Amino acid sequence: LVVAVLSVVDYTSVRSHLRGEIDSSLRDASQPFLHHGGPPPGFAGGGGGPGAFGPGGYRPPDRQLQDPFGGATPRAQFVEPDGTAHGPGDSAPVLPVTEKAKQVARTGTGRYYSDVTVKGRHLRVLTVADPAGRQALQVELPLNTVDKQLHQLLIVFLIAIITGVLVAAALGGLIARAALGPIGRFTRRTESVTDALDGSQRLEEGGPTELARLAASFNRTLEALERAVAGQRRFVADASHELRTPISALRSN
Repeated sequence: LVVAVLSVVDYTSVRSHLRGEIDSSLRDASQPFLHHGGPPPGFAGGGGGPGAFGPGGYRPPDRQLQDPFGGATPRAQFVEPDGTAHGPGDSAPVLPVTEKAKQVARTGTGRYYSDVTVKGRHLRVLTVADPAGRQALQVELPLNTVDKQLHQLLIVFLIAIITGVLVAAALGGLIARAALGPIGRFTRRTESVTDALDGSQRLEEGGPTELARLAASFNRTLEALERAVAGQRRFVADASHELRTPISALRSN
């Protein structure tokens, strides 16, 4: 249970950290578009495809916007209030438009992250209102690399959980066997005494405190039984002796 809880906590922490890096890159990628109120000056959607920050396209002067995990570079598109989407420089849109994205475009406020799957690729999308106009900006980065790393981490944690369960079961078995050993020996001894019906036998008063007290109590019971049996024998012997003389007299008469 401890290994499972720690694995869940670690997995959640790593997942949050990896996706946080993606979200940070998306925020950085959106700033040039929001700063210029639309497609940044000099942007040309070449190299990496429509709206890509690739060779021949726009790159911020201070920081090159790249996927921190070595995957594809961010891509962007604008969403109009009526749901029309277009990439920077009127290039083709790259993301599906949702009702929530159109609401952000209509109200001109709001920002949210979402996960979408486009053509078999798992993407992380930032949708943010453009303060310079009634439209929404969407920037995406692939999550395939993050998902692969999390999948590998999940396998490691599953192996750790299974190993922890097996080790705990083995140690628990050894501890239980060591703890129950004296009880087993005590049980076998009491059964042998009971089967023999010999009140003169006694149990060894050793081992754990509880077993020692139980053995002492059982020995006192055996002593009482032995005294009762001895008294019964004396009574039978005395009765036989007392009855022998009258019976002899009756026979003589």
